[in-house]
Amino acid sequence: MLWLAGFALLLRKAGKNDPGSIFPVFAVVCLLAAGALLASLAISDAEARGREEAVLLTRTEGRTGDGDFYSPSHSAPLPAGAEAEVLERRAAWTHVRLRDGSTAWLPAARLAPVIPSAGR
Repeated sequence: MLWLAGFALLLRKAGKNDPGSIFPVFAVVCLLAAGALLASLAISDAEARGREEAVLLTRTEGRTGDGDFYSPSHSAPLPAGAEAEVLERRAAWTHVRLRDGSTAWLPAARLAPVIPSAGR
């Protein structure tokens, strides 16, 4: 809409020869705002493409490090179906950020990748 408004204002100015008109200023503001919005969409899309997400297959105890000898990361085991963003992989362990913002190390075998839809 901002692109259309900016170009419409520029076209309106092109047909008139009024030096005091403020239409070109509004047109430039609309076009700059539209460009900024387009750039922010491109940046957020690039970030989303670089993210790897996973889902927990079974109820699992999260750990504070990459091994069973580390202390639990949460007061209760994480439920099956919990979604997380993969932060790091090490051998048989995966470091994830859960939807609530907390992190945990989980056995890699207990995670399945989330495959993004074709519309993404």
